[in-house]
Amino acid sequence: MNFDVNDFLMSSGDDDDEYGLFIMEKDSKHHSSDAFMVYCFDSDLFLHIPLKLKKYFVPVAEFSMCMDEFGNEYKGDALQARIKDAIQVYLEELPGYVERVLNRPDF
Repeated sequence: MNFDVNDFLMSSGDDDDEYGLFIMEKDSKHHSSDAFMVYCFDSDLFLHIPLKLKKYFVPVAEFSMCMDEFGNEYKGDALQARIKDAIQVYLEELPGYVERVLNRPDF
């Protein structure tokens, strides 16, 4: 699956998060007027976060480090590989999430 990492924003979470890699598409049609849809790679979980938390997301070029749930720190080439893996999983999981959750009449 081809993608451009520049179409995504990354975060290691807000001030309360000890670890994680969170992914947000810059121009996702799944964002709403009051929330952004993000994917937490470490938890394999889609979340809808309030707009005020967007400040924690930066372009890939500005994202310098993250930690996983085991305390492993990722920087440089290891971080770039982790980002690409995370985006790949996000793109694979998104259609199922849209079908199961976002297309529900009560969502």
